[in-house]
Amino acid sequence: MAQDAFVNHWKYFANRYQDVPQDKLSFNLVNEPADVTEEVYLSIMQRAIDEIHKITPDRIIFVDGLEVGRVLIPALKDEPYIARPSIVMIRYINSLYG
Repeated sequence: MAQDAFVNHWKYFANRYQDVPQDKLSFNLVNEPADVTEEVYLSIMQRAIDEIHKITPDRIIFVDGLEVGRVLIPALKDEPYIARPSIVMIRYINSLYG
């Protein structure tokens, strides 16, 4: 299953880089996710977070918000060592005609 492969991918990186200090390496699990429900996204992110933190408990993990990073995941607000970046997009309309 793809979700199992995703978790195993991050377990592999956590093991491989477990000796790299926290201030030198962080993980960003998914860059700007789109087209996924909060329930599905949160369940797979939590699995990956748990596996990484079993190996390196103080590893900082970035978990981008939903809708291409624009919507934060409130359920993760109290998780230690979890960074929840958000993206603010401002669209400018450029035109050759003014």
